[in-house]
Amino acid sequence: MNAPLVSIIIPAYNKSGTVEKTIKSVLRQTYDNIEVIVIDDASTDGTFQQCQRYGSNVKLYRNDSNIGLYKTRLKGLQCANGEYITFIDADDRLSQRSIETSVTSAVKNNSDIVQMTVTRRVTKLNIPCKIRLNYDPDKALEACLYDEHLFPVSCWSKLYRKSLLSKVKFLDFDRFWGEDRIFNIPILQHKPKISIAKGAVYNYYWGGESVNRFNPSALEQYKNVYLIKRNWAIENGYSHHISAMGDELSTLLHYHVRQMINSGEYSDDEIIGQLETELAQPMWEEILSPADNACSIFSVNKRSVSRIIKKAIKKLL
Repeated sequence: MNAPLVSIIIPAYNKSGTVEKTIKSVLRQTYDNIEVIVIDDASTDGTFQQCQRYGSNVKLYRNDSNIGLYKTRLKGLQCANGEYITFIDADDRLSQRSIETSVTSAVKNNSDIVQMTVTRRVTKLNIPCKIRLNYDPDKALEACLYDEHLFPVSCWSKLYRKSLLSKVKFLDFDRFWGEDRIFNIPILQHKPKISIAKGAVYNYYWGGESVNRFNPSALEQYKNVYLIKRNWAIENGYSHHISAMGDELSTLLHYHVRQMINSGEYSDDEIIGQLETELAQPMWEEILSPADNACSIFSVNKRSVSRIIKKAIKKLL
């Protein structure tokens, strides 16, 4: 039997410092029957020009404008001819046998999704991420809806069967946070067969301090993702998960407050004012329990608000 074609999709936006190493790790694969697709999302730092150096070894496309990671991945799917699809971010790398080992697992187990082993690289440290021996598709869906500890929710580090993705009605989405979950939710709804390829290593390069920098708009993003998931759950018969999704959003609220405090950019009065305004929104009435109200997040008397909020967050997280 001929080896199935694998499409390796690399979305890239302003990754001139890393994209060539990513491409080289793909071209060094021991599995020969691959097509490498790079979608440049209107980079401004020379990323596209660097990718042009690889000529016919890479199918290179460029978006007319910056459309974001989620839509760029979907564009990559439209360009892919492989029987199997995998994504790799433009600052990560694959071990040499990752594709070969993943395809072997897919064929042997008749799998719709193959999960690779993930190694998180932080400076000179390589930190293996825990991977279970097997995954139930229902638990994998729950992971994407509200508990990422149940299953790796990322798009990268997976090999997908193209015929599975062809059946999926992907959600309309344009955010900076939650794109992997939103991508996988309608896929996992089809209850795909999942196998593990322990010898396939995806090297994820962690962004370090930059990923922990406070983003004032993050809470709005969390809320938008929650509403998208909530609407999807209602429309597709998964309303019984809405409560757990609300619990996760509550946790993210407290995380956002902690980040606001640690940023040092806001006074106690500013933090209190923002929280009072936020918690007055009607959506929180169905998410926060009676005990988890404004008083549990900050001091009513506005005494040492930072100490009080930190203490509350420590209990909740």
